[in-house]
Amino acid sequence: MIPLRKARNHPSEAKFYLLLISLVFSAFHALGQASDGDLPDFSPTQEGLGEELKSALQAHEEGRFQEAFASAEMAAQSNDSQALYFLGWLHESGRGTGQNTKAALEAYAKAQEAGNEEAAYRRCRILLGGEEEQRKIAAGLLATLTENNSGRAEFILGEAHLRGLLSEEKDYDAALAWWTKSAEKGETRALISLARLREGAFGFPDKTDPAAALEYLEEAASLGDATAMAALGSRYLNGAEEIRDEGEGIKWLTRASEKKISEADF
Repeated sequence: MIPLRKARNHPSEAKFYLLLISLVFSAFHALGQASDGDLPDFSPTQEGLGEELKSALQAHEEGRFQEAFASAEMAAQSNDSQALYFLGWLHESGRGTGQNTKAALEAYAKAQEAGNEEAAYRRCRILLGGEEEQRKIAAGLLATLTENNSGRAEFILGEAHLRGLLSEEKDYDAALAWWTKSAEKGETRALISLARLREGAFGFPDKTDPAAALEYLEEAASLGDATAMAALGSRYLNGAEEIRDEGEGIKWLTRASEKKISEADF
């Protein structure tokens, strides 16, 4: 357990350890939230946006969703990739209109054709949740996206194989292979997922290896990932006996607190 013996007589230390405990729980929560996010990564103040798209984003930001949808439709008529992406997201989320997966896929496909790679990933996420033929389309698209250097497509492929979306059952070896390729490109989410895989968090108890899991977390933490830092600290303090190290645990939890894990971009 986290040592609190010194904190009993020192309120400042007690507060510090309570912060560390909260970081541990934040890390455990974040480890299960490796998604690509829900909102488009641009705002109405971003440079280079058309006036109609700016109006759509501003309306959405202020909660005027129907107005946002109408403006997004107007902006998308010019085949603007960002406007098409935003329109797809509105269809997908049902903001300002009825939720319409088919329309979302169509908008994302057009955005992708217009050069928006983010739309391709959103499209893949939807297709992976569909029927077998749709999942095959997603797999093909993701295979093409592995040509870039982000490691993101490989991460999604690993996740899909682990969930049994691209095979008859959960595929440990395929998940391991794809996440390893993703990690080699610097994708910290893949490193964290590999750590969880080797800890047995996804099943496969015969494949557990706490030492290997720790190495993955160390690599992700060394790349500046706050979630990995907090998870690494918790493992050193509360993990298997053979890997416990109080000094290292406090060090990594302290670094995680300095990175403000609650605001970390995961």
